[in-house]
Amino acid sequence: MAKDRRIYVNLMFPKWYRAVCRLVRRPDLLEPPWDDPEHREAAGLEFVRELEASLAARSAEEWEREFTAAGVPASVVRTPEEILTHEHVTNSGLLLDAHDAAGRAVTIFDLPFQIDGGRGAALSGPVPALGEHTDSVMAGTRRAPS
Repeated sequence: MAKDRRIYVNLMFPKWYRAVCRLVRRPDLLEPPWDDPEHREAAGLEFVRELEASLAARSAEEWEREFTAAGVPASVVRTPEEILTHEHVTNSGLLLDAHDAAGRAVTIFDLPFQIDGGRGAALSGPVPALGEHTDSVMAGTRRAPS
């Protein structure tokens, strides 16, 4: 937990862990026993409290910028509404305007990656209702769009 809200920080690789310890000014977390990933995992909440004590000095947004600039995967934990209006999402082309079967406007996510220079297939009709194709998917069949 940062000063104002939760932040996710990936400490999976030693280089990320070392970078975070330096950025939060906790060189003691680079020394035994904290330098051992197994000890950190076994310590659980004790380790989290140690790290959060330093994170509480600044806002989650500030830490996110600093960790990201250092190459450490990190993100403020955002609400769904915040995600949909975040500049990364709005500027990336991930959101598509579509319509449901009743003709209502809906916003959907496109594929978050490209294949052969493009994203998902063009929409050829209304977006399916929640669960509309569950039975055919679970049965391993595919129906053509109507």
